[in-house]
Amino acid sequence: MDSVTGTAISGASVEIENAGKAPYQATSNAQGAFRIEGVADGTYTALAFKDGFLTVRDEAARKPFHVVGGLDPVQLKITLTPRSRLSGHVLDGNGRPVAGAGILLKQGGGAISSGTSSDTEGGYSFDVRPGAYFLSARAPLKLTPPAPVGDQHYAWAKTWFPGVTDLTAAQKILIRPGAELVDQDIKLIAEKAYAIRGYLRDSNGDPAPQLAITLTRSDDSQALQRTALSAKDGSFEFGDVYDGDWRLSARSDAEVVSQASANITMNGQDVEGFEIRLRAPFAVPVEFILQTSDSTSRISGGNVLLAPEPGGPSPSSVTDVNGDSHVGNVYPGPYLVKALPLAGKAYYLASITLGDRDVLGQMVEINSGSVPVKLFYRSDGGTIRGTVEDCGNATIAIAPEDPALQRADMASTPIAHCTSDNRFEIHNLRPGRYYAFAFDQFEMNRAEFVSSLPALMNRAVTVEVKASETASVDLKVTAVAVP
Repeated sequence: MDSVTGTAISGASVEIENAGKAPYQATSNAQGAFRIEGVADGTYTALAFKDGFLTVRDEAARKPFHVVGGLDPVQLKITLTPRSRLSGHVLDGNGRPVAGAGILLKQGGGAISSGTSSDTEGGYSFDVRPGAYFLSARAPLKLTPPAPVGDQHYAWAKTWFPGVTDLTAAQKILIRPGAELVDQDIKLIAEKAYAIRGYLRDSNGDPAPQLAITLTRSDDSQALQRTALSAKDGSFEFGDVYDGDWRLSARSDAEVVSQASANITMNGQDVEGFEIRLRAPFAVPVEFILQTSDSTSRISGGNVLLAPEPGGPSPSSVTDVNGDSHVGNVYPGPYLVKALPLAGKAYYLASITLGDRDVLGQMVEINSGSVPVKLFYRSDGGTIRGTVEDCGNATIAIAPEDPALQRADMASTPIAHCTSDNRFEIHNLRPGRYYAFAFDQFEMNRAEFVSSLPALMNRAVTVEVKASETASVDLKVTAVAVP
């Protein structure tokens, strides 16, 4: 059945499955009815698929049901929610359509859909799940900004619906199941723009000519990149740069690949004489240490990522034949040290240090000659044990309340599934407070789940985990959609 109109859905594919075994299948007829014969005795769950609808388990179908030969047929009612559509146009400051503009549709949980207003009328269209979204647009590079007024130049800024440059002032678009929202037009805004003039130098301080310098917006991973070529004296220039935080980067593909990067803030005026310098890569030693109340010892099997501040590739650690670990191809700059799950070990991450500093969850400047990064683990982790009412195929997800742990430990947000008696257990947890959820569907990756937490907290059950102890919690299944 259609969850919005209550009408029958014909041609839907229906599956019932038991513990991942090959499912029984059927197709609904014109009245939405289906029938599956010859089903072996057992416990099953149901799922249905149909183009134009979300693949969901409703409350009745999500619950496990039992099939026993010789009894009356099991009756199921499955409802599917129709997909929604959002469409509109991208316009310039004078209300004229803009073809080729980049469109970004962002949900509170971090889920992103992107597209391009490719037709001559600047139109865009998305088929989306119901929910609340932010919509943004950026002008194509070929779109000429408004003419200068005196000495003041202008540049197109990333614009949020309906026509603001600050995300906090943007209007959410609420899309209901099966709705078709049209004419959601977004008007691009041109900001006052200025110039960046500077020099690119090699590691010795000499000019680095004929190299591409890239300019990107620090707070916008989807922004278009702009490039300039350094002159004979290493000088470069970018015009039409509006206020905010930007990042400059360059690369020299010599025998030893060198890179340069720097952050720069535009604040109502030109920037003159800004210098960035190419640096050679280096290795950062890494140690993994098991810490007890009376001793410490090195352990193997650990892995870390160094995530650079502006985003991009994150080099990871490797271990040599002697058991020593390091992260190679690191360039000077700020990084977040991220610990990957420690496979096969009943330990939790206690702290991360650089020298005498605890850098867990913090951006830290790393340069050639830095002291080792040390990751300390402990074996006295706690356990969360609980039940989920009518669990079925629900996913149990937990996350620490501590934002530093959310950022730094990729094992801090484990998921689990119920046993046949609606129970679950999660072990080796760092002592502290956690949010616990049971979701009927869970299609997010870890990063999306963490970014969704502010919107999901009102659905969480909080639980305190203590060292070497077991905490109990009872959960109810909830939808994962972010409001």
